[in-house]
Amino acid sequence: MKAARREFSPTPGTAAEARDFVRDTITEWGAEQTADDVVLLVSELVTNAVVHAESVLEVVVRRLPDAVEVVVADRVPERAVPQAGSLSVDTSPAADPGRSGGLGL
Repeated sequence: MKAARREFSPTPGTAAEARDFVRDTITEWGAEQTADDVVLLVSELVTNAVVHAESVLEVVVRRLPDAVEVVVADRVPERAVPQAGSLSVDTSPAADPGRSGGLGL
């Protein structure tokens, strides 16, 4: 399993830096087909962490056999949320939920 991690400060440019980090990492691993969806997810999670946690945050990207796992963690333990389990995103061409009424992310 490959993994990459990086810490970010809670500044306005953090989401863009995190997107670049994740896209570069995924491209380096040859998993470009999942990059757009993963980068979108990271952008949302990092933006939420910057706005709500206002602490240093860590982004971890792991290359699993059939998936890419991303963890965004802040340093505010009193705001921790219970684990909800894994989020799975189907990135196959047949899984276009767009306007067809699917669930999306």
